[in-house]
Amino acid sequence: MKNQRNKITFLKKIFLFLFFCFVNSIIFAQDCKDIVQRAEIAYKKGHLNDVKEILTDECINVLPLKEEKERAYYLLVLSNLYLKDLEAAKVMMLKILHQNPEYVCDPTSPVAFQKFYNSFKSTPFIILGAKIGGNFSQIQSTKIYSLDDFKTSQNGTFQSLPGINMQASAMIPIYKKFELVLEVGFKQYNYSFKNRQFDYSSILFKERQNLIEMPVLAKYNFGNNYNFKIRYKNFWQSLNPYVIAGVSATYLLSSKSTIQREDKLVNSSISINSPEFNTKSMRNAFSFYAVGGVGLDYKKGRAIFSIEGRYHYGFSPIIKSNARYDNQEMLLTYGYVDSDIKFRNLMVTIGYAIPIYRPKQMREFFADEIGDKK
Repeated sequence: MKNQRNKITFLKKIFLFLFFCFVNSIIFAQDCKDIVQRAEIAYKKGHLNDVKEILTDECINVLPLKEEKERAYYLLVLSNLYLKDLEAAKVMMLKILHQNPEYVCDPTSPVAFQKFYNSFKSTPFIILGAKIGGNFSQIQSTKIYSLDDFKTSQNGTFQSLPGINMQASAMIPIYKKFELVLEVGFKQYNYSFKNRQFDYSSILFKERQNLIEMPVLAKYNFGNNYNFKIRYKNFWQSLNPYVIAGVSATYLLSSKSTIQREDKLVNSSISINSPEFNTKSMRNAFSFYAVGGVGLDYKKGRAIFSIEGRYHYGFSPIIKSNARYDNQEMLLTYGYVDSDIKFRNLMVTIGYAIPIYRPKQMREFFADEIGDKK
């Protein structure tokens, strides 16, 4: 019985404490409700120290709108500037830029604020993004192999089939309009090979490769996604055409192949379809490419949307020459032998990216640049 009374007493205390905190928070929020308006009035009267007393961190933090917080920090920057407290003004300006790294200075702002704002730099130190799209493999055959004679083997044709690709990217601004682009992604190559041999047999070979791709690229921007001197951009000012160039390496995760064979006899035909073969051991694990492409960024708010086309020029042989004849079932049952090939690849993607900022003051600002408050 005594333990039960203790529990009830404890619960009452918890309830009263929570109720007190709730009421206190409501009272505090009401006290902070009109701080921006009160600070505006104090600033216009020239009571700069009153502005600092009104706009406390505790009250600013409970403001519901980002615009209100931004205005509060703006008034604190101005007040500290005219009070010649440059260190405090710097702290408040960085709070504006951390909250809104793409803050655009109003041209009607006091000259002192505009000069102080221009001593800061707010450009991204990295842009993180993701892309998804499709690709078409273009096959360059360097040497055709066949179980038939050489002349017949040259009739074989390769066909590109669509594949998918997904990438995660990190873009690092390095100099003016140049960026270093580092990516890692998943890529799928698909192609088919069709040939007729022995005057009666036709084969259709299909292969699907899944790969990890790791491009390293340089990007040159013709536009500027991070020009915050223009307060209101139209559609065309939000576009950024660019070109990219670099190298890429791929690592083979899997290679699956199927074969369809049809033999046409005098009065009949025989068709056989293979099971899915695991041909990874017959392929080279690494391949290397030169990459070039063009794209277009569209910036909306903080987000960057893009569309891009790339061409990959492969240097590496895809087939392991010493493993060409390893799969006896492919050879003897279906009449297929790998030819020497290299991949070329056309890729189209759409993307989404977000810049990550690290605002900082780029030059020292001096008190004599401020002038008098008017």
